[in-house]
Amino acid sequence: MPVQPRVASPYSNNKVETGYRERLDFSVASYNVLSQKLLQDNRYLYRKIKSEYLEVGYRIPHIVAELHAYQSDIICFQEFDYQQVAMFKAVFGRHGYEGVFQPKPNVWGQSKDDGCFILYNANKFSLVCDNSVGLYREGERLLDKPNTCQVIVLQCKDEEKTELCIANTHLLYNPNRGDIKLAQLGVILNKIQNTTNAAKRCGSMPVIFCGDFNTCPNAPLYTLMKEGRLRYIGLDPRAVSGQKPGRSNGNFKKGLWDTAEFHEWGLVGRSCEDIMRGSTEEGNQQSTVQEVTKNPTESDK
Repeated sequence: MPVQPRVASPYSNNKVETGYRERLDFSVASYNVLSQKLLQDNRYLYRKIKSEYLEVGYRIPHIVAELHAYQSDIICFQEFDYQQVAMFKAVFGRHGYEGVFQPKPNVWGQSKDDGCFILYNANKFSLVCDNSVGLYREGERLLDKPNTCQVIVLQCKDEEKTELCIANTHLLYNPNRGDIKLAQLGVILNKIQNTTNAAKRCGSMPVIFCGDFNTCPNAPLYTLMKEGRLRYIGLDPRAVSGQKPGRSNGNFKKGLWDTAEFHEWGLVGRSCEDIMRGSTEEGNQQSTVQEVTKNPTESDK
């Protein structure tokens, strides 16, 4: 049947004020495409949908057609199947795209078949660096889930050679574990900050942060990303993402971040001297992630 793609929403064509050039016009799309393996493992969630619509042979061509209709310069995927990477690179490569894939880390003795994937228009951008990172840390209770994040730098193929930092992630779903979501986000923000610092842009490099954050607008997690700070002491972990209510493990205690520490490493405006005063070594991202709640009992998804 002919594909009728949805009309791209206005936010997909943004004019980014970069701080070191007047304007840069490009388009971005972000899409959780639902891993086929996760779909099969959780088929009961889609029992009201005709089975033919859930088959990979039906889904993938329609996804490809929809994305072609958008003609976005940068496309960020979540839950992207590893088995589809080569095919997407080949199909979109014929239209001038190149791609970078970051799989979820293999933990608990289980292989992960999906991850995050970024396609970019190679006629407009070239890849400068790939600082993608897994969000799993052995022995760290708040970073023991197999989530991942992409952090790359693209350079415009024009006379000004403007650089952009593109981040793409899929945070933990569990509505009750806001402590884990915040710990994961802390690692990502530090990685973004270190990446832009390494480019010696001193906070002026534009950052495009895409993903499936498993949060609601105006929830504390969203506030942290938007404002670069969050007063979390006394906050109920299940309230962090604004998702459906669940059982709580208690309120946050001091120790995940304090205001001064997060201000030092978060995405907040400050001078080059302030940035360079602190170390940008990879190990510093560990220092912002500490114990928040005691004896969690919730199963995690």
